[in-house]
Amino acid sequence: MPQKLAADLAIPTSDYPHIPDTLTLVEALTVVKLKHWGAHGGLTTLDGHSVIPRAMLVFNKDLEFVGMVRRRDIMRGLLPWFLARKGPKHPEAFQEVEFDPNVAEMSFDRAYERMRDRGSRLIREVMIPITTINHDDHLIKAVYEMVKYDTSELAVVREGNVIGVVRSVDVMYEIQKMLGVSGD
Repeated sequence: MPQKLAADLAIPTSDYPHIPDTLTLVEALTVVKLKHWGAHGGLTTLDGHSVIPRAMLVFNKDLEFVGMVRRRDIMRGLLPWFLARKGPKHPEAFQEVEFDPNVAEMSFDRAYERMRDRGSRLIREVMIPITTINHDDHLIKAVYEMVKYDTSELAVVREGNVIGVVRSVDVMYEIQKMLGVSGD
């Protein structure tokens, strides 16, 4: 069986959703709603709405790759601190208490207002680092890195430049082919 390399599995960066780190969260949501990218474009929900890509590459003003932002990172960035999983710890708190999001229903307007305010935060504040893999690393290395770092995407680099992204869905497809699993 021929060996599959990361470069063989990668979606080129030009076809992968990407945004600058200077966008606000609201601007990022607007961009991804208006623009479709290659393999990620054209996806819709059951009721026909466009789907926001699962993750986007983030570049700085010098067009250097600086991280990745997922849909859940944007949602986390918009969430008011009092609803966030790890909000600021009060200095007089005896123990950490998890907030019940149902309490927010008592003041939906206030939570909504805070969410709108947090929409002005920059993507760079909520983006995450992404694990990289070399273009000539094989499929098994991609599996190892995804499991080790609990990630669904790996940036593929060649000579220090990001050339694409390997997604877990594509890795699983190759594993199925490798193991002779048919879709019938």
